[in-house]
Parts: sequence; C-alpha cells; structure tokens
Amino acid sequence: MTLEQGLNTGLFLDQRRNRRDLMGRVKGKRVLNLFSYTGAFSVAAAASGASQVTSVDASPGYTDWARDNFAANRLNPAQHEFIVGDCLAVLGKLAQGGKTFDIILMDPPSFSTTAKSRFTTRGGTSDLVAAALSLLTGTGLLITSSNHQKVDIAEYLKELRRGALQAGSDVRVVSVLGQPEDFPYPVTFPEGRYLKYVTCVKG
Repeated sequence: MTLEQGLNTGLFLDQRRNRRDLMGRVKGKRVLNLFSYTGAFSVAAAASGASQVTSVDASPGYTDWARDNFAANRLNPAQHEFIVGDCLAVLGKLAQGGKTFDIILMDPPSFSTTAKSRFTTRGGTSDLVAAALSLLTGTGLLITSSNHQKVDIAEYLKELRRGALQAGSDVRVVSVLGQPEDFPYPVTFPEGRYLKYVTCVKG
C-alpha cells in the first residue's frame, strides 16, 4: 500500500480500540465476521486465539486481500473460512446447514449494493440482526457496528431491538463504544460521534 493509492487502505484506524475489545473476547470461540472487507477484525480474532474465524464479504477482491492479511500476520488462512457472497443470503445458508457461532460481528457500510440486494443501515440492520441471532449459541455475543453519521445511537439501538423482536430473542447490551480519543467531535456537531460499536449478549 502506497500513498499514491489514495485513502482506501483497507484498515480503519478508528476501529483499533474496538478490535482490541474483540481480542479480549474470542479465545477458543468460533467467530463469524460479516462484511469482513480486508479482514482486520478477522485477523484480530484469529491472532487472539479464536478456534475458527469465518469471514464473509460480497467482494472476491477484498476476500483475497483478507487471506493475504492473514498470511502477513503469520496466520494460516487455510485454518479459517472465507465466503464470498451477500451476507444476508449467506446467513440463511449457514442456518440451513446447522452452523452456529459463539460470536457474530457485523460492520457493514452505511449503504451497499450487490447484484441481488441493497443494504442500508436503516431497516437493513434489523434484518441482519434477526438472521444472525438464529446462528448464535445460547449465550453468544452479537457485535454490531456502524459509521452511519446520520443514525445516532438511540436510533441504532432501535434497529437492534427490531431485529431481536423479529427473531424472538432476548438481547442485552453489554457495552457501547465509539471512535477513540484521536477522533474528537465538537459538542455542537453530534453527528461527529459517528461510530457505534455495540456488544450484546443473547439471553
């Protein structure tokens, strides 16, 4: 990666504290990372002792990049799973196959479009949450993140609540994090607190 390639570095610095938080939760766990992009959360989980990490992204190019990032961190990508596909459709297929996970993390873009579907934070988050909850073990962790500037934390938690109601599950919030100290925002611009990182436990 060089400066000439622009801002698309594949590694979001504003998530580094949240990756550390994930690293403290994954040892011996099966982790599913949706919208895995270049695999930053997946690498963090695998490096911290997750028994297996499954990374899902609609882009074959980003999935290859994620595999390369595993290798660059001296992690064998062959010991983990990489799936190319629409995340909501993949959740359905995994459920049909009887797969379960101890931790499911989703960090989708605010808006994305594939050949067969379109995702937006408003509305789309609740559908993802509902589908993901059916794959979680009894007291598994659901971790959701969004950088949608125009969706505040109260509205975002409503999306999580709608998803839990759709799934008929009891979900309790364990922690709510955001961007680190070097991404400050003025009190007169609440949209500046754009990053939401919510850890929930399935009850």
